[in-house]
Amino acid sequence: MIQEKTIERLGSDKPISVDFRLIAATAQNVTDMVKAGKVREDLYYRLNVVTISLPPLRERREDIPFLVQRFLGRSDRPITIRQDALDLILSHDWPGNVRELENVIARVIVIAPGGVITPECIQLTGRRNHTSAGWLDQIPYHEGYWNVLRQVEARLIHAALLEAHGNKAEAARILDIRRRLLYEKLTELGMN
Repeated sequence: MIQEKTIERLGSDKPISVDFRLIAATAQNVTDMVKAGKVREDLYYRLNVVTISLPPLRERREDIPFLVQRFLGRSDRPITIRQDALDLILSHDWPGNVRELENVIARVIVIAPGGVITPECIQLTGRRNHTSAGWLDQIPYHEGYWNVLRQVEARLIHAALLEAHGNKAEAARILDIRRRLLYEKLTELGMN
């Protein structure tokens, strides 16, 4: 079929011409598999007309925001992702490539409160939850002092609000700051 572009129906001896394009994909090195005798050499040469090498997702992180938006677009409800959540996604190595990213986004769509994806919603395999003691390790320091400081403030405020069950006066007390400063920071950080 691949070489002659014809098929025969079961029970028939009449060849039928077919017009198709065959696309085969693998995560393995096929030339190594041919050398090891795991793939037939004649099949390999019939299939290997045009080779497209696609690097793993961790080597093309610039595609991740586009893919995230595409997967979010599949949701029946309006949903957005905060920048700190997207930064967490960008910092992951994605050993499962696009399928892993797609599954993470599908899961997060279900659990995102109020249609907003926060870092707390994201469950990545092989990483500690960012609310653990190591959350500071996940801050992208290359973004500059003031941007990093804003991220730290946002995470501290968010943690205090969670502990205070949304009570802003209690969150301000936990943070040992004036309530008015907390309201100003909430507005400044877009956390209203």
